[in-house]
Amino acid sequence: MTPKINAGTPPTLLKAEGITLKHKRLEREIIPLGPTQVELELAEVPIEELRLDPNNPRLSFKLHASGLIDPSQKELQDLLWDDQDVLALRRSIAATGGLIEAIIVQDDGTVLEGNCRLTCIRKLDTEAKGKDPRWKTIRARILPPGVDRKTIDVLLGELHIAGKNEWSPFEQAAHLYSMKQRGYKEEDLAGMYRQSKSYINAKIRAYKLMAESFVPLAQSDEYQIKNPDRYWSWFEEFYKGCKPSAPGKENTKRVYDGQELEEKFCNWVAESKIPKAEQTRQLAKMLENKEAIKLLEKSGIDKAFDFVADKDPTVGSKLWKQVQATTDLLATMPLDDLEDLRNGDLAKQRIFDGLVAAVERVRKEAKK
Repeated sequence: MTPKINAGTPPTLLKAEGITLKHKRLEREIIPLGPTQVELELAEVPIEELRLDPNNPRLSFKLHASGLIDPSQKELQDLLWDDQDVLALRRSIAATGGLIEAIIVQDDGTVLEGNCRLTCIRKLDTEAKGKDPRWKTIRARILPPGVDRKTIDVLLGELHIAGKNEWSPFEQAAHLYSMKQRGYKEEDLAGMYRQSKSYINAKIRAYKLMAESFVPLAQSDEYQIKNPDRYWSWFEEFYKGCKPSAPGKENTKRVYDGQELEEKFCNWVAESKIPKAEQTRQLAKMLENKEAIKLLEKSGIDKAFDFVADKDPTVGSKLWKQVQATTDLLATMPLDDLEDLRNGDLAKQRIFDGLVAAVERVRKEAKK
């Protein structure tokens, strides 16, 4: 599904013609997408002509988490307005007096990219009681009529995953997950957005676990967690550092692995056993230690990590990790380097003598 161009074949141009959405034209621009070029019309569009898109990555997740079906525009706006990031964006737009980056819309007024910005402009218009002309229109890039979903997916990914105007990591993952749901292969996504397949895989797995397992748990009567999307960083770190094994390839040295580890992780996050996202990085250090996992499940990750660090200083100390690494390297020093020391290589001898002197100094200090 990665776009390919035959040598000498001119790209297809989708012109910005036949646009019916009410707007005031500013200029046009062309975005290349493999064998297709899409011409967009940059314009000022009245806010009442636009509507929020329930398929937007952020909104789609919030709808899934809230259980809303066939939401109204007000319900969609309220979901976004409940997000702290959107509140901060509204303050920024108010301070600068408008938008810097234009939103992207379809000819029918659906906002493909920029739902949060539209929500902020609408709120500012309401606060101004409709009397401030700055909040009556919004700068938008309008797609030509008839652009299919596949082209839209590629366009949004090109702009916000491979391009400079990046979505948040959560929104990137949501977009990749939705594209895979529509039949794209991970290797194709990696090629389209110039990322490694492992990067794409980790994003999709993290989003899948969060949406399909954590959200139902967070919504249960036991936990009643509001805004579960706030926990995205936990899941992203989980797949960066712990990498649960695929079914049938579980690591038997681990206390939990594979699907069981994923389920346990959802519970640990819901129960605040891992209260900070960055603490997820420590989890990999204790997955093969039964006592540490018991402490994690009973008292939280701080107690578990202290236990592991007491047994292995390299876990909690960069110094001792480096000392251990140096010891391991010296124990397996190549014969060529040993021969260089024997033959009086001055540069290597100076470094080695410095190491010996440092060790002797520490040894003497430790005996005092």
